[in-house]
Amino acid sequence: MNLPWITEWDLMIGDDKHNELCIPPTPPAPPLPSPMHHHIVGGTMHWATNGSAFAKQNVFIQGRSPCKHFHDISYLIPHIPVPLPGWVLLPAIIPLSGSKIALGAFTVHANGDAAGAWGLTLNCWSSFPRPSGLIIPTRLPTVFVGVSFADLLKSLLFVGLDMLLSYLLNKAFDKWIKGPLDKFLMKTLGKVLGKVLEAEVIAAVSQIISKVATEVVKKLFGKGGKALTKFIEETVGGWFGRTNPGMQEKYIVVFEAEAPLVFATYLYQTWLPEIRAEAFEVLSREVPELDASMFQDPTPDPSFEEFHQAINDTIGAMIKDATRGLLSGNEWEKVLAAANRAAAAGAPG
Repeated sequence: MNLPWITEWDLMIGDDKHNELCIPPTPPAPPLPSPMHHHIVGGTMHWATNGSAFAKQNVFIQGRSPCKHFHDISYLIPHIPVPLPGWVLLPAIIPLSGSKIALGAFTVHANGDAAGAWGLTLNCWSSFPRPSGLIIPTRLPTVFVGVSFADLLKSLLFVGLDMLLSYLLNKAFDKWIKGPLDKFLMKTLGKVLGKVLEAEVIAAVSQIISKVATEVVKKLFGKGGKALTKFIEETVGGWFGRTNPGMQEKYIVVFEAEAPLVFATYLYQTWLPEIRAEAFEVLSREVPELDASMFQDPTPDPSFEEFHQAINDTIGAMIKDATRGLLSGNEWEKVLAAANRAAAAGAPG
């Protein structure tokens, strides 16, 4: 399918959810928790702090700089809480916000980067990001990029791993840092102010973790992307070879149910040590104020049961949908044919 190539002044609008505190009707009572409070968000691809992403462009679309896959609107995206009383944590949420182009065309490049295609954006949420933003072109598009099923699959991997890693890092924070932080703030500042400041810190850390997760995912794909792609090709290819004509649906139901466990097993055995090492390196560089040494110690690693549950909680449904899509009709044969053409042409993966 052909989709518009996104440019710097195209608009994102979305509905993000953050754990909030609402101003109480009878101060000085403490603010009231509002879990997963709705926030209407919006901003153009070229925003307040990401100008450097467009500084060295020499390719233009309709007079604008194009956006790459996973381009991030980044910090200072406006958030309007709905209903309005839920604004106490906005000073921590807005400065560290983010919204990344989810869909890429990986055989189309500008300045060495895969093209960012029209569709959803992966937006900041509490706990882990979700694809809750939509890109709206602010011009009549005349330049389109071809997006294949293989592009959809690779985009799904980027989005899914970003969601999963944010979730795992937030769980690590909850397990190792949140408790001592809570005790310190309550003792130092008192119940009401301590609770507000604790919530501000946790909201800020959640936003920081989302940024760190994106950097880690990019590094992991650089190191292990080909191996992960090969694993998927071999696994899905094996499933595809076992789907007898006339009985596809029976087999697809079985394989899509197996897929999250199979994917979790592979990631746990091959990527978890790399995740820990890269998380330490990125956190130490980007957020030196946080003690990242815990990620050098294997003891904070989740058990396989916890990791498998994290897969199910974050991207399990996406894995099942992708498995069903690949095994339906002749989609898998199309993916293999496209991969073979790319390999023969020497195109970037």
